[in-house]
Amino acid sequence: MLGTALHLEDLEVNHADQFAIVGRSVEARGAERVHRVSVEPFRPTDYERADLWVEPKNYAIREVRYYRAGSESPSRTIIAPPEEMVPFPGHLLPSHWVIEGTEKDVTTDVFFRRIRVAPDVPDELFSVRTLEMSSKLPAFSK
Repeated sequence: MLGTALHLEDLEVNHADQFAIVGRSVEARGAERVHRVSVEPFRPTDYERADLWVEPKNYAIREVRYYRAGSESPSRTIIAPPEEMVPFPGHLLPSHWVIEGTEKDVTTDVFFRRIRVAPDVPDELFSVRTLEMSSKLPAFSK
């Protein structure tokens, strides 16, 4: 998307079995301890590796750093401010992302409203392919 650090891949539904865990550690973030999990996607994507910082008490993903092939510096970072997490049964979801695009030196704020968990919507609707072809979305075909 032009002029933004948001990528269509960010809106895609992802599951743990789509990634290989290549590293784990526990780190201090202020007074809290968080898990750092390094993953590599099984299918081709815009990045080679991602590091996720996850809260152990509720599994909320607080930060994700994406790395391009061969790079030690992240190309993008997504931060979910903890004070803007929304509780749902069994977990927390972000209502705000701060996306820092280091390659383009741009920061994008994304706000989520009217969040629903497990709506009756097929995962394929939020694939990069479908999002790029907006004419296939029901809202645009009317």
